[in-house]
Amino acid sequence: EYMGARDVLLLIFGHFTKEPLGLLAASATCKRLRSIGLHNSLWDGVFKDTFPDSWKSSQQPNQSDEKEIAPNENDNSVFQDVLVACERSRGWVEDRILCKKVDLGCDQIEDMVVVAPSTDARPEVLFTCDHNCLIKRWHMSSLDNISGRNVATPEWTGQAHQGKVWCLHLLKDGTLCSGSADSTICLWDSETGILKQQMNGHNDSVFCIESTPDGSRMFTGSWDRSVLIWDTNGSHLLRQLSGHNDAVWWMGWDEHQHLVTGSWDHTIKVWDVETGDAISTIVCPEKVVCMQTQNSRIMASIRYHSGVASWDTRESARYSSRLCLQSQPSRFYAYDNRIFIRGVHDETWFVNARSDRDLFSMESDTGISQAVWMNRRYALSAGTLGILQVIECT
Repeated sequence: EYMGARDVLLLIFGHFTKEPLGLLAASATCKRLRSIGLHNSLWDGVFKDTFPDSWKSSQQPNQSDEKEIAPNENDNSVFQDVLVACERSRGWVEDRILCKKVDLGCDQIEDMVVVAPSTDARPEVLFTCDHNCLIKRWHMSSLDNISGRNVATPEWTGQAHQGKVWCLHLLKDGTLCSGSADSTICLWDSETGILKQQMNGHNDSVFCIESTPDGSRMFTGSWDRSVLIWDTNGSHLLRQLSGHNDAVWWMGWDEHQHLVTGSWDHTIKVWDVETGDAISTIVCPEKVVCMQTQNSRIMASIRYHSGVASWDTRESARYSSRLCLQSQPSRFYAYDNRIFIRGVHDETWFVNARSDRDLFSMESDTGISQAVWMNRRYALSAGTLGILQVIECT
């Protein structure tokens, strides 16, 4: 019996459970199907030879497609003028931003480090890590002419880990650090991609890396529930911080130079790294999905909760506010008083953290973001589909 497209989709999604993880998987599948349609992947892979005339006509450019324009005279990047929904003080209006998407040819990007010469300048260098155990360096200018189905080429590719690479961090002296599912930390020359050293100390996957502002000490968090402190000069282990009861996924610094860690044990802890003592503990309703510190604020997104919660460390980590959104954030990045947020359903939000206004949102087809970054003018995100999205926040 003939089944229409709707019947086929209902049959497919009938296999997903109604539990939260099942609903997230169904949403990710919807986004992937939309991406296939946008890129003609179904025609290319299945119907190209069977229906050549239809396939050829599907390749003709649509006159109503978004127009490619250059953002300014001194910038040769090819951006697309994208319509977004903006919330102003007078309500929802339509506006336009400049957006560019580049296929990096990576298998699920897990983290990235961005180097920009100033707070409002265009990024110059990008480092990524992925599920294929690879670390790559990209020069942003080389991505200018990449469009359509063309795949970008990195400046160098490093491979030393034997498992997925979960995190990256750039030290003050230019050394790139990577943490992996093989429980090791690798130190790389960020200019050449040469492996300088491989460090052992954890008993499970390394999920996050931080360092002191002067770069003398490095901190690593792991699925083995520990935080290790390393001397970056001699690369030897100095101390272990113990207190979490599950994986340590996130790290940051507060304004008093206390280390802040976020864990899957439903807590955020503030540490005195000199004594190794936990100064305070914030209890969350669920696992910490993403966390960032900014001056006196600790911000976090919590699993199954829509929005970003905030605590004020000046008042013993008192709960201060919560920004509510339509769905759960997968990743976010705060800069000044703006927050760049990517949702689990492939949404994008920009929020004024002080007023919760001047917000705009847009749909994407780049997959669930695992890595985000922002300065005053540009925002970058990358994730499950290996696609880099660059947004100019004019």
